[in-house]
Amino acid sequence: LTRRGTFTVATTHLGALKLLATELSGLVNASLQFDEEALAPTYRLIKGIPGRSYGLAIARRLHLPASVLARAAERFTGGERDVAELLSQLQRREVELRERDDATTLIAERAEERLRDVEARERELRAAERSAETRARQEARQYLLDARAEVERAIREIRESAAVDESAREARRRVEELAATQAAELERLQAESGRERGAGEAGARTRVAPPASGGIAVDDTVELSSLGGRSGRVVELRGEDAVVAVGAMKLSVPVNSLRRVRGSAASPTETVAIRGALPEEELRTEIDLRGLRVDEMETELLQALDGAVRGDLRTMRIIHGKGTGALRERVAELLRGDPRVREFRLGAWNEGGAGVTVAELR
Repeated sequence: LTRRGTFTVATTHLGALKLLATELSGLVNASLQFDEEALAPTYRLIKGIPGRSYGLAIARRLHLPASVLARAAERFTGGERDVAELLSQLQRREVELRERDDATTLIAERAEERLRDVEARERELRAAERSAETRARQEARQYLLDARAEVERAIREIRESAAVDESAREARRRVEELAATQAAELERLQAESGRERGAGEAGARTRVAPPASGGIAVDDTVELSSLGGRSGRVVELRGEDAVVAVGAMKLSVPVNSLRRVRGSAASPTETVAIRGALPEEELRTEIDLRGLRVDEMETELLQALDGAVRGDLRTMRIIHGKGTGALRERVAELLRGDPRVREFRLGAWNEGGAGVTVAELR
């Protein structure tokens, strides 16, 4: 049949035929896999490996007499036993390789699934980033539009107002009131911190209750709560406001924020010498930089630091907002390089958090 080139499928238990595939071309060995443990066929065709005989194993499972099994085993030639052992090893090796292949396939499938999950998460993250950036830009644009409208409204009100000087004094008075409020809160927080640590600052000066508005007069030596209790001299009274000379400056502050020093005029170190017209200066204990360009922010910040140093302020609160953090980083860079700044930190939870930087001045 082989010489005639006929396609032939031959099944046999004759062991000698298993060797023909190595002697003649055109022949291929094959076998049907058999489960040796269960002694049952698996109906799986394996090409390239001849089958082995399970006759003795089945006879042993059927409990044939041992003498019969021994005589049958003696009839195997040495070559047949070697071939049977080799086939047994090949089958076990084939099972191991198939199990490893199945495990490798499973690992590859899981890796592909995880890769798909990672790619999906990356797409979702990019979409979320684009959405967040879009919202941030929309909010920034709306903020700028609102700020522009507020500026235009303020300019319109100033132009329409017949008492521009009164408006300026009212603005200064409000700033001083806010500064006084912040100073009082800082004193309260420092006192609470001191009590918690169980130690107070020795020799702390006792504050006296502010007198009535009518108790302040020109030439009185007073303490300004908005400047941490620094002394000054009253040079003029303007209704509910008082012009106080402190060092080389004149400040317009609310009368009710002043405390008169009882018993004597200012100490020699606090004596104020007035020469000519002293400039009135609006001290700012905080500055809001939100909505400004970088160059505008730098100018505003440096001017505020100049005023704070001239006014001998100890701290300044700089509002820059959270946003992307670029404005906060630029503020930190400027403060780090300014020799007038002793140290700076982000605001506490009740000071504005990461949207505020508090600078401690020398």
